[in-house]
Order: sequence, then structure tokens, then C-alpha cells
Amino acid sequence: MAPSGAPRPVPTTTAPPPGQVRILYEIHEGLPFYLRLERFLAVVLPLAAINVLVLSQRPEWALWSNLIYFFILGMWMPGSHLIGTIDDAEDYRDVALVMVLSLFCCGPVGALVLYFLASGILALILKTDINWSLIGLLLAYTIARIVFDLVLILIDFEEVGDFLRVGFSFVDFFLVVALFGGWLFGGLVRSD
Repeated sequence: MAPSGAPRPVPTTTAPPPGQVRILYEIHEGLPFYLRLERFLAVVLPLAAINVLVLSQRPEWALWSNLIYFFILGMWMPGSHLIGTIDDAEDYRDVALVMVLSLFCCGPVGALVLYFLASGILALILKTDINWSLIGLLLAYTIARIVFDLVLILIDFEEVGDFLRVGFSFVDFFLVVALFGGWLFGGLVRSD
């Protein structure tokens, strides 16, 4: 024990480095949207360029190349914190609705439009929230499908009518299953 007349040590506090405060703030408050989008695009755009290159050189590999790309796309969207994860039964209901739409009635653009209308009607009738994560995922899927199908149309491997069709389609269904499988897996391994 120190004598009563001895000076007490003054605790010194040093400010943490600015980067550390920013990281702690981002963990608590979340990353801004533009940083999440930048992180997402930094992975997805090079993979899309590789997929376009594969589609232009080997169009017969289109199904497998797109399956791998859309699985990675679905896995990276929650990983980059651009969208949320699949959390509750309402999310699974929305995923099932989109899978039925993609299997039985329409391509990616039609599925996006019909899901947006159906979710809006369900939100009005049942007073539920619109699943914006699923709409963001479908929007990224639709944009990527338009780009990849344009590549196949430009090299005369696919017709324009194949993209605009309305009807039963296993290919659209398999690609949506890969997308949602990636979303589910990405949500399971995401660090929050």
C-alpha cells in the first residue's frame, strides 16, 4: 500500500486508432449501402466476366456455368451484407412462390414482376412486410440472366423467343434453385 502523501498514478487513456473506431462503429451500426454494394460488385463482376467468356467460347456449357455463377451470386449477397438472410417462414413462403413462378409460368423478368405484384398484394391483404432481400436477389438474378442470355443470343446459340417465353421451364427452375440454395448457404455461414 502506498503512503498517503504519494502521488496517485493517473490512468492514461490513449485514443484507439481511427480505423479501429470506424470498424467498431461499422460492426455496431452496419456498413453504409455503397460499401456493401462495392464489396458485392467486387466479387460478382469478375465472376460475371468469366461466365460471359465461358458462354462465348463454350455455349453448350451454359447450364452448368450459370448454375455455378448463380449459386455463388446467391451465396455472396448475404455474405456481403447487401441483403438479409432467410430467417422465418414468410421468407420460405416467398421463395416457394418464386420457384413456382419460375417453373410454371415465366422467365426471370416475368417472375420478378409477378413476384413484386404478388408480394405487394399480400402485403396489403395480410399486412405483412415485403421481402426486399428477395426482390434484391431477384433483381440481381434478372440483370445477370439478361446479360448471359444476350451473350447466347449474339453468338446464335439461343433465340430471342427463348428468353421471352411464357411457359414451363426446367432451366429457369434449376437456376433459381441454385440461386436460393446459395442464399440459404450464404446466410448459414455469414458472420454477423
